[in-house]
Amino acid sequence: MAVDLALGLRDVLDAAAELAAAQDEDAVLHIAIRKARQLVGTDLAYVMLLDPERGDTYMRMAEGATSPKFDTIRLGMGLGLGGQVAESMAPRWTRNYLADEQYTHVIDPIILDEGVKAILGVPVRTHGRLTGMLFTSERRERDFTQDEITLLALLADQVSAALTAAERSSRRRRELDETRDALDAERATSTRLAATVELHERLTRLVVAGATVPEIVDLLIDIEGGTAAVFDLAHREIGAAQSTEGPPVDLLRRILDEVAADTERMVTRQSGGHLVVVNPVITGSDHLGYVTYASRGSVPSIGRVLERVSSVIALILLGHRARDEADNRVRGELLAELLSPGDHDPEAIGRRATLLGVDVHADLIALVITPAETRMSRALQTECRSLARADGGLVTTYGDRAVMLLPGSDAGETARDVATRLSPHSAT
Repeated sequence: MAVDLALGLRDVLDAAAELAAAQDEDAVLHIAIRKARQLVGTDLAYVMLLDPERGDTYMRMAEGATSPKFDTIRLGMGLGLGGQVAESMAPRWTRNYLADEQYTHVIDPIILDEGVKAILGVPVRTHGRLTGMLFTSERRERDFTQDEITLLALLADQVSAALTAAERSSRRRRELDETRDALDAERATSTRLAATVELHERLTRLVVAGATVPEIVDLLIDIEGGTAAVFDLAHREIGAAQSTEGPPVDLLRRILDEVAADTERMVTRQSGGHLVVVNPVITGSDHLGYVTYASRGSVPSIGRVLERVSSVIALILLGHRARDEADNRVRGELLAELLSPGDHDPEAIGRRATLLGVDVHADLIALVITPAETRMSRALQTECRSLARADGGLVTTYGDRAVMLLPGSDAGETARDVATRLSPHSAT
C-alpha cells in the first residue's frame, strides 16, 4: 500500500530529530535503517558506505536480513543496482532484482539466499559527494511510488547531516585524550552541536504547528541576525526577513542571479563588506529553490544552520507542491468538463467551483494559450496553473495548447495581462 505523503513527511521530521541527537555513526545508521523500513514498509533495510581506498562500496549495517552472507556484500561502481546508485548518485529501484536484465548481476547467490526481490536505493551525499547508499528491500515483487522514493531520499539527506555531525563529534572526543587544547575544542564543538540540535527542535516544532516559509526565515534571523530570503526556481521571493544590521534583500537576489548556474551546492560570495551564502533546496533529484543569507561578518555555524533550514523548507515546499498538484488536477478536470459537449449540472458545477474559489456566476473570459514551441513546456504549464490559482480561475490543457477561464469583463485587457505575465515563455 502506498505511503501517505503528509504522514511520511511527519515521520521524516521525527527521524531527523532522533538523528540529530545520535552520538556516533552506529547510532545514526541504526536509526536510519529502522526508519527506512517503517517509512516504506518493507522486510529489510540496509546501508552501504563508500570505501575511498578500494573505490567500491561495502555493507555497513542491515536490519531484517537473515543470511550471514548478506553482511559480506561489496559492489564496485556501476555493478548491480547498488553500484548504479553509487555511480549515478540518483535513486534506482526494481520490482524483481534477479529478473531485471538492466543490472550487472554479481551478488545473485547472496540475493537468492536472502530471498530479496524488490529493491529501492538512494544515495547518501555530503556536500555533493557520495558517502554511501540507503536501501529498503522486500521479499516479494512490488513497485515503489514517487512519494516513497522522495521520502527515502529526504531521510538519506538527514542521515548525511547526522553522519557528518557524528564523525565530527567522534573526532573531537579522540582529541580530548591528547591535549587540553583538544578538550577546549571539544567543548566548543559540543556547544555548537547543542545549538544545532536546539535549532532543529525549534524548526521541528514550527513545522509540526503548520509553519510557513516566512516563519522559518524569521526564526533564522532571530537566531543568526543578518538578512535571509527564500526564492523559488524562477528567483521569485517566497519569504524574507532582515535584522536592523542586515543588508537589503536586493543584495541576496543579485548574488543569486550571479551564481545560479553554480548552486547545486552551497556557494559563498563577498560583496560590499557582506558575506552572502546561497544554498540550494534539494531533496532527492528535486531542486525546489534557494535559501540565501547575508551578514556583515563571518558566521561560523551558518553553513550547518542553512543545511538544516534547507531540509525543513524542502519539507514545506514538498507539501505545497502536493497541495498545488491536487488543486491543479481538480481545476483542470472541472474546466475540461465545462468545455466538453453534453448536458451539465450547473448547481453541481457551481458548488465545485466555489470550493476552488471560482465564481462561475461572475463575468468570465476564456483564453487559449499557444506555446512558441511545438509542445507546451513543463515551465509554461506550471506558470499557467499558478496564474489560474492566483486569479481565481481554471486552466486545462488540450493537446499542445492550454485553455484558461479567468474572472474579468474586458477580454482584450485580460489577454494582454496574461500575455505579459507569460512573456518569459514566449507564449501567445
